[in-house]
Amino acid sequence: MMRCASTLVTLALVVSALLACKKKAPPTDTGATGTGPATPGESPATPPEPAPTPGRFISDLDLARVCNELPMKEAKAYDGATGRIHPTIVFSRKNDTDKFTKSYDSDFDGWKTDEAKDYELVACVTAKSTTKVKECKFDSKTPVHFLDLEDASYEMVVIETQTGKQVAKKSFDLKVDKDCPMIWMFKSERDVKQAEFTQALMGWAKQWVAPKAGGSAGEKADAPAAPKAPDLKTPAAVAKSDPKAAATKTPAPAASAKTAPAAGKPPALPAAGKTPAPAATPAAKTPAPPKPK
Repeated sequence: MMRCASTLVTLALVVSALLACKKKAPPTDTGATGTGPATPGESPATPPEPAPTPGRFISDLDLARVCNELPMKEAKAYDGATGRIHPTIVFSRKNDTDKFTKSYDSDFDGWKTDEAKDYELVACVTAKSTTKVKECKFDSKTPVHFLDLEDASYEMVVIETQTGKQVAKKSFDLKVDKDCPMIWMFKSERDVKQAEFTQALMGWAKQWVAPKAGGSAGEKADAPAAPKAPDLKTPAAVAKSDPKAAATKTPAPAASAKTAPAAGKPPALPAAGKTPAPAATPAAKTPAPPKPK
């Protein structure tokens, strides 16, 4: 009993000493902000993310995010000015779940710029549906490679790089070239070649990429031309004024009085402006003198 009592007394003294030390501990310093100790029950605030640096490096992967309408504030602003090229980078994907990849088609070289931050526009192309029209077989030995040729329906979107704002969107139904290519870089034993979208994109998007001088951004560059005035040198006009054209023949003179008109028909009238020739008068016959008896 004495040992138990002494043990309890010792524990009580230890607990009392710990409580005394806790009460005498100085308040916790929260740092250089000088805001004092944190309020019980509150978690420390998450520091804000650093703001984008205006001069930081921008890669093609950064620009690909613009296709998801995420702005790239460090990029050059698009002002829609006419008479010049607004640098535009093109990304494409084979379906809605695929990742956007940069297009290296040389036809877009006129839209390029040396610095990624100078791209004012991003063109994003997505294949919405496809239809297989032909299968091309490569190699006579195993492994045999196959290439499927597909028509495709594309959705094309033009987006401002700096703001992520959608400028325009349009859908196109395009046909694939049905001739099997001589060479193809296969990614697997069966690959797919979809209809080319390059020319369709360039023809449509140039009204924002390279708006014409004197017009506004977004003005259709392929507006129908005004009807031309009739050409005075057409064959029909030449025929009317050609001095070598056949001259109008002068009508034949009227028939002499000896020719009787057809029965029941009036005599033909002379041509307008022509004086009819006088009818021939029959010569008067002089009676012969009587013979002497």
